[in-house]
This record gives sequence, C-alpha cells and structure tokens, in this order.
Amino acid sequence: MTKSQLAFVLGAIYALFPAHGQGTFRNLNFEQANVPDIPSGQFGEFVPITSGLPGWTGYRGTNQIQQILHNNETLGGASISILGPHYDTSLIIEGNYTAMLQSGVGFGGSIVDTSIAQVGLIPLNTPFLFFRSWGSTFFSVSFDGEPIALSPFGSGSNYISYLGDVSMFVGQTGELRFTALGTPQNFAQPIGLDRINFSAVPEPSTWALVGLGCLFFTFRFWQKRGRQ
Repeated sequence: MTKSQLAFVLGAIYALFPAHGQGTFRNLNFEQANVPDIPSGQFGEFVPITSGLPGWTGYRGTNQIQQILHNNETLGGASISILGPHYDTSLIIEGNYTAMLQSGVGFGGSIVDTSIAQVGLIPLNTPFLFFRSWGSTFFSVSFDGEPIALSPFGSGSNYISYLGDVSMFVGQTGELRFTALGTPQNFAQPIGLDRINFSAVPEPSTWALVGLGCLFFTFRFWQKRGRQ
C-alpha cells in the first residue's frame, strides 16, 4: 500500500467522525424566515429582507436591496426570493424554505447579477463548505472577495450537492457571498440554494463513495500481496 493510498484510507476513517458547524453565521438553511402564510396556489408579494432572509444582505448588482419576493418570481428581471412553505415542492430543497437568486435584466438592458451575503466566522477544523442547489450552474461563491473552488459531488431528486475548499479561511471572520451570474445568452439564470454548512468532511451521502474507495485499495493491496 502506497503512502497516498494509506492517506486515503486514514481519511476515510476520519470521515466516520464528522464535525459540522456554522461559526457565527446564522440562518444557513433559511428556516428562520418570518413571512406571511401564503395559501397553496397563490403568489406572495415583496417582504423586507430582514424578514425573508434574516442574517443575510441582498444585492442587485452592487446595489443593496431592502426587499425580496416571497413565493414569487420575476420574468427576466434580477431578483431574490424566499420560497415556501406551500410553494412548488420541486423547488424546496429541504425543510420549509429555500432561497432563490436570479440574475436578469436591469435598467437600460444591462445584465445584472444578484447576491446574498453575510459576515461571520468560519469555525476551526471545518475546511469544507457544502450546500445544495438547483437550476443554473452559472454562480459563484466567495469569502472576503476570494473565490471558493467548488466541485459537485452528489445529487438528490431536485438538487446537486456542492463542496467548496475553505481550508485557507478557517478561524477567520469575513463575508460569505453567493452570486447568481447572468450571461448575454442566458440572462435570467435562477438558482435555488439551501443547506449551507461548514464541515470537517463532506456530508454523509458521500461516505458510500469513500467506503468503495477503501474496498478498492484493500483489494488491490491483498491482490499484490498474493502475487509476491
């Protein structure tokens, strides 16, 4: 067994003891929304962002916004929404609420990105950021203006799980920002966002893949031993 294979196996064992946290960030699953109850089949109106997305600041381009949509969307316009409950269940990733960011057209026909951000501490010993998302893959995540490298690593019925490397930021306080990016070809790019978390290892849905890797390396090890 090589050193790299041994490191992989040790990493898999470490994965059995995950640590999760949110540091001083809040409302990372968007369940703290305090919005009116909208009956199923009806659309909501604008609500203060402090009610729809407590803890978060919203931006349309570089302009901070004070209101977001609740159980509603725009047709081509840049917007931020909080969806749920009693909304299209295919758009609710987990729990009662999911955030939606949509890039779109601004004044003068310009393409405008939308972002949500908040300042907090990334807890120690949590070098990974993971979250779930649906819709456009044209988005970015950053910490204090530094882009976070992302990799898709799993999926569910209505979302893709993403893993980000935040190891260089652990123990630091800064701004975490999610941005929906528009393009000239596809200016209205909605993304759903939910279950944001910091962790020592990827979420449990990836443990099966780690286990398969361990079995593979164990098989290879004994296979080589048998040839000697």
